[in-house]
Amino acid sequence: MPSLLFDGVYRGISTAEHESRFSVHDLRFYLDGRMVGVHTYHTYPTDVARWLAYESKSPLLSHGVYQVKGDRISLSLTSSYGTVEYEGTVGPDGDTLALVSHSLINRHRGSYSYTFRPVRFRK
Repeated sequence: MPSLLFDGVYRGISTAEHESRFSVHDLRFYLDGRMVGVHTYHTYPTDVARWLAYESKSPLLSHGVYQVKGDRISLSLTSSYGTVEYEGTVGPDGDTLALVSHSLINRHRGSYSYTFRPVRFRK
């Protein structure tokens, strides 16, 4: 049964037509069911690791929770703009995610693929 990896970030890259440049979405999961996410542009995972933490007060971060049942994952991330919900699958080795999103902010729906990138986080 697949399980998530916790010593890095899951990175999704969007090349959606409505975006003027590549958008990177990083997700960091914690063992206790909490998580954080951030949209950035052309940033290395090691750069994000300096401040991608649940305790961070950065206005760029979305905070949320997740649940995994078998190979299925559901999560909800809330930012200052509102909430986006995701559902999908965890890859067999835990190093990939395939997610479908539904924004409660503007009703946008999208599909995203994430790949795990190991990162050393600051303690």
